[in-house]
Amino acid sequence: MPVPVPVPVPVPVRVRVPVRVRVRVLVPGRKTEAGGVGRWPEAVGRWPEAVGRWSEAVGRERRGAGTRNLYLTLDDRYAVHDGPMTTKATLIATTIDCAEPKKLAEFYAAITGFEVQYAEDEYAGIGDGTTSLYFGRVPEREPAAWPGPGKQFHLDFRVPDVGKAVQEYLELGATKPDFQPGDGWVVLADPEGHLFCVCPERS
Repeated sequence: MPVPVPVPVPVPVRVRVPVRVRVRVLVPGRKTEAGGVGRWPEAVGRWPEAVGRWSEAVGRERRGAGTRNLYLTLDDRYAVHDGPMTTKATLIATTIDCAEPKKLAEFYAAITGFEVQYAEDEYAGIGDGTTSLYFGRVPEREPAAWPGPGKQFHLDFRVPDVGKAVQEYLELGATKPDFQPGDGWVVLADPEGHLFCVCPERS
């Protein structure tokens, strides 16, 4: 059952130096920044009191020197992290090493419906405007043994009919390993041996 989210209460704090304040609303069983576990009814009941204490905490930190990053929780605990925050990066794409980028791009474009955006002998890419897969030429690459520890990653795809999708992907050039570790989903290998999973829709 979804937990209702209370209307945020404005915190009357005037901060004139760089201070990043993140307010975490606790949900049942989730650990706080300070390591404690809060219970939702108690946290909501103490909201006004906690806001007052946060104001005092921010006031103390903003009087200190340098940049301070303040983390607060509804159980009145807070921790301070000195220095700048880590630069947040935007994921552009996942690049897959392969011997024939153009052919592998066409394979994944067929099973995902993505558009082939770029296709050359050395590099190819597909995407839908939000998600992108790139393929780079590495002629000496060898597929990892399956099962085994050599596999470093795999892709997961959700389909409406697993059996039908598996048959179609096999016709496109995929193969089905003998070892299948799960029930209800199927592990396949693309034409160059990269593993991927064909998963059913959420029930």
